[in-house]
Parts: sequence; structure tokens; C-alpha cells
Amino acid sequence: MTPDAAGAETPQNRLDWLLASGAFGPLAADFRVIETHVSWVILSGDIAYKLKKPVDLGFLDFRSLAARRQACEEELRLNRRLAPDIYLGVVAVSAVAGDGTGSREEAVVEYAVKMRRFPPGAAVGAELAAGLKSDEAARLGELIGQFHRELAPAPPGMPWGSADSVWSAIVASLAQLDATLGASWAEQLAQCRRYISAEFSLRRGFVLDRQRCGAVRECHGDLHLGNLVRLGNRVVPFDALEFDPALRWIDVMNEMAFLIMDLDVRGRRDLAFQALNGYLDITGDFAGLAGLRLYLSYRALVRAKVASLSPIHASDGPGMADLLAYAAKPLAGTLPILVVMAGVSGSGKSWLARQLSARLFAIHIRSDVERKRLFAMAPLARTDSAPGTGIYAADVSARVYARMADLAATVLESGLPVILDATSLRQAQRSLLLAAARRTGHPAVVVACSADAKTLVQRVARRASEARDPSEASIDVLQRQLAEFEPPDSMEGCHCVCVDTTNPLDLGALVTAIGDIAGTPIRDAAHGFPGTTPGGQPKHT
Repeated sequence: MTPDAAGAETPQNRLDWLLASGAFGPLAADFRVIETHVSWVILSGDIAYKLKKPVDLGFLDFRSLAARRQACEEELRLNRRLAPDIYLGVVAVSAVAGDGTGSREEAVVEYAVKMRRFPPGAAVGAELAAGLKSDEAARLGELIGQFHRELAPAPPGMPWGSADSVWSAIVASLAQLDATLGASWAEQLAQCRRYISAEFSLRRGFVLDRQRCGAVRECHGDLHLGNLVRLGNRVVPFDALEFDPALRWIDVMNEMAFLIMDLDVRGRRDLAFQALNGYLDITGDFAGLAGLRLYLSYRALVRAKVASLSPIHASDGPGMADLLAYAAKPLAGTLPILVVMAGVSGSGKSWLARQLSARLFAIHIRSDVERKRLFAMAPLARTDSAPGTGIYAADVSARVYARMADLAATVLESGLPVILDATSLRQAQRSLLLAAARRTGHPAVVVACSADAKTLVQRVARRASEARDPSEASIDVLQRQLAEFEPPDSMEGCHCVCVDTTNPLDLGALVTAIGDIAGTPIRDAAHGFPGTTPGGQPKHT
């Protein structure tokens, strides 16, 4: 007997009937069920079965068996792109039915996604308090970047990702929040509406350009911390959004914004920028940063909407007040400033730039990565070019510095700080990079790194032997750089912080020094970093 025959069906009594009927075969004695607002997940041994609830929530309608089957098949297709080891197949769930005459036959009563159960504690969202590591965040950004690069752009004529589509999604989220939260949250929602309306008006042309240039792709669609799992030494996205193509055929930066927002609203902006920088290393999508705040605000509204619909989600994430405050002012306190790194290979400038990017919440642009991007090469590709030849020829270097100056202006105009990580050996090169700040009206500072000769040689030799860095510098390259280096001086018209990276450095003091000489107070974000790091006390010039 089905629950329909027994009386009016509800989602819960349907689940109870499926479990009682033995439709899934023998389950482990300690099986349990996890519930979301749209699904049940039955955990049994090393297997999980995910079922769609027979519900209509407005933005999805799973009331028919056919709709649930289609959703399961889509979920399998979409998730095998990123997590093939987890998603095993779609299974038809059968039960014995009778017709009242004594005849009995098996009938398909449900469909489920069969998954490999991941280990307890593997979900990143549940373990965030223990700390997603900086290198994990960067590698996650790289993984998402590679995923986005391999996706096909939306075909011409598709409505998804258009300005109207983006605005409709924003309006729908606000309307749902108005309906579920009521008058007690009216002022906060009004602030959100004012901010995102103004930002959308400002970025409407950007949204149109992104659709035309191929930035709209079939993404994961629900890329927040609750949909990440740690498998071995990798953090992998799962549980892609299957029920509405309009919500996954989106601007790739809209997708990345969900992860950044979820980290940031939980107080981990440092990790958010580590992930973003890993993403940009792979994609080079600096132009997408112009829409980042728009999409961050929208994603906070989406998270708030889901929390308002489900007490389960409301208890497993940021509070409603935090989400709405973020939607009304994303990336609050992040100020545009240009930091130009300078120093020979092995001077510690790239290492220091990575640390500063997490503390200043800055975009980190590496000349080694951008140089190879000019030639459509992966960051870790090796060319074995002799000094001054191949991709390291003087004319190529000139193109690289011009490109970095343009990228710096793009980032600053997006309202974000940026660190340009290059040797910047010559005054003319530094002047070209600093011009990006002058033409956008933002403060700038040079951070000049040095180390003793023995340390320089050791670092360059070790990095060359490991071959795990975009830099291809050798000892010969180092000697040539030392001969060419023009130390910064006061005649360059820019303040400079000189750092000897041979000895321990107080990173907090360096961040303060950068803010002081740029005339921009900077709050040091020291999450997840040791108190001292290689370097010396910063000196101002």
C-alpha cells in the first residue's frame, strides 16, 4: 500500500513509508536521514541515497515523479563534472504494490541519486571553525577556475545571464524575503534594496558585456561552504544546483561571489581573497571584478532567502542580521590601494606578496603568471629560456609591465586593493606600474625586498629544483638582476617600505606601515597566520 492509498500524503509520511517498505533494500542498523529544504539524504554504511521531496516551493516543483526523476538525472550529470568519485548513478526505487485482487508486482515509486558517502567531518562548512587552510582555499580557487575555463559559453540567444535575468533573480530574492521575514526586518531589507538597486544600475552595462563576451556558462550554481567536501588533500564542490537552469547558467564571477561571500560573512575575508587569487591565476578574469560587489550582495540575499525558508539552514550558517548587513554593504572596509613589490629573485617578494594579499584583502597579480598567460601557457609551464630570450626578451617584458599596469587600473576601478608582484628592477618599470594609481586617484606604495647573498642563492636554487612555482629564475638570472637593480629612492615620487627578508618580520607592523605612508588606515587581518615570518623590521623612505 502506498501512502496515497493510506490517506493524504505529506512529504514526511512518504519518506516514512519508503523506509518502512524496504524499498532501499537492507539498510545499516545505524542508518540516518539528513533533511534539507528540498531533499532527504539517507546515510547507510558507505552509501548515501539522495531523494527529492515532493514539494512545490515556487522556485522548484518536485510534486511529480517525472520531475523528481529528471532532477536526479540532472544532478548526476552536473555533479560528475566536479565530483565523479562521489556521484555513482541514479537508481529507481521500487516497491511491491497490490491491486486488491491478490496480484502483486513491483512498481517504481521513487528515484534517488546514489552517492558514495564521504567520511564524517569531511564537510568544509561544518569544520570552518577549525580552519580551512590558506593553501586549501587557493587550490580550491584554482580548481573552480579550471572548471569555469573548460565550460562552454552560453549559446547566442539564450536569455540566461542577461541583465533582465540577473535583475529578475534579485527581485525574486527580495520578494521572498519580504514575504517570509515581514515587517520586523523591513528597514534592513530597504537598505539592501537601495544598495543593490544602485549597484545594478551602475553595472547594467557590465552585465550586458559579460553575456556578450562569453562569461555566462553552465556553472555549479550553489557554490557555498556547505557544498564543499574535503577528500584527501583536496576540497571539492558537490551538490550542484539542478532544478533551474537559469540559476546555474550565470556569469562565472557570480558563481565565485557565492564562495567569497560565504567566507567573508563568517569573518574569513583572508581566505576569501586567497580563493579569489587562486581563481584569477587560472582564469585571468580581472574584468569580472567590476561586478563582484553586485554579485556578493545578491548572493547574501540568496543565502538569507534560503535561511528564511528553512530552520535547518538558518541554524547552520551566518545569522539573518549578518547576511542582510552584508547584502547592504559587501566588502565593507576594503579600500583600493596599489602595492608595487620590487626585488630580485629570491628576495622573498612573492612570498611576502601572498601574505600581504590575505592581510590587505588584495588582488595579487604575478608577473610570472601574466607573462605566461600572454603566450597561452599554464602558470607552471617551463620554457627553459635563457636570460633575455624567448618569453623573457626585453620586448616581452615591456608588454608584461604594460599589461600589469592596465590590470592594476582595472582592479582599482573595481574598488579593490591590488599587489603587483614583479622584480620591478628599474625605476621606469616602477613608474609605469605606479601610474595606474595616479590615473585612478588611489594611493600607492612600493615594498622593496632584499636578502643577503647567501639567502638569495639558496632560495633561487631550492625553487628551481622544486619546479613548483611559475618563476623560472636561475642563479644566472639572479646575478643579472643584481647588476641591473636600481634601488628605489625619494626621487621616484612614491613612498617606499624597505624590507630585509633574511630575518623575521612583524607582518602587522608592515601592514601598518603601508597604511601610514599611503594615508589609508588599514585593519590588519591576521587570521590563520603565524606571528612572525621571514623578514626584517620595515623601514620607510
